[in-house]
Amino acid sequence: MKLKNAALTMAVLLVLTACGGGSDDPAPVDNVPTQPGNDQGTDPGTDPGTDPGTNPGTDPGTDPGATPDHTFSGNMIMHGNTVLFNGAAYANQIGYSTFNTTGAYAQEAGGAGSSAPLASFGVRVGQAEMLDQSGNVRVAVEFDNVENGQVFKFLVDKATLSVGPTGAMTLVVPDDANAYVSVTTATGETALVSTADIPATAVTITSAPVDGSDPNSFGLVVNLDAIMDAALAAATAEQRAILETASNANAAGRYTLRMAVTGITLQNSTGTAVTVDAPITVGTQAPVSGAGVSGLLYHNVAYPG
Repeated sequence: MKLKNAALTMAVLLVLTACGGGSDDPAPVDNVPTQPGNDQGTDPGTDPGTDPGTNPGTDPGTDPGATPDHTFSGNMIMHGNTVLFNGAAYANQIGYSTFNTTGAYAQEAGGAGSSAPLASFGVRVGQAEMLDQSGNVRVAVEFDNVENGQVFKFLVDKATLSVGPTGAMTLVVPDDANAYVSVTTATGETALVSTADIPATAVTITSAPVDGSDPNSFGLVVNLDAIMDAALAAATAEQRAILETASNANAAGRYTLRMAVTGITLQNSTGTAVTVDAPITVGTQAPVSGAGVSGLLYHNVAYPG
């Protein structure tokens, strides 16, 4: 596996997960403003104009200007109970019951693993009781390499999902959205990068036909490669070195993958709710939890060069 621009291609399909850090975690290399260095007052802890903990214009965790998550009154269904990953055609698919197992890793039989770089991840979805609705959602993905301990987290803090009167779905990343990428390397180095320069392909609703023939099947997809490229462009030299080191080392291996989406209720075809097993937290942003998938994946492909 190889990221574009950094010898690794990454992209992950979507749902929700959790993370956190203890007090022993190394301090992240973070380009999110946290220092009261511009405060011309004498008390940066109480000055309402400059206190980074209470200033509603700069605190990324509590900013009241952000559009709140919208809860749809209906349900979205996981069409075909299928998890999608790798490549634009989504040729690699895993049944949710297999992906969600606590036993053997999906796609591991015979050591085959997945057959393409881990570049996109998501779920095949369709509308159910959600006609003519729209609202803002947040999307997060986390994948952990259980063999070398590296952790990647991705968050898009706003995307507008719409379901038309005929069931057609669209998802748009608005201009005021932000993306966050958090990386922890095998040696414990960390970097947290934020950027408002997010490509339109970062999170999409795209055609994902069952057996190449069902026009009503859509994929809710997170393009990790596109988000990582945006983070690399926004990173400092020190952050970029950490992102590239982790990306280049994070090739073949066994992964835990989680994806979460706020604002929707996701169920499988039997009517059972599909939720992420724990919230996903990226930096100081509010945790993403609720609808999503959590599972296991074995990936055995590393690009040469």
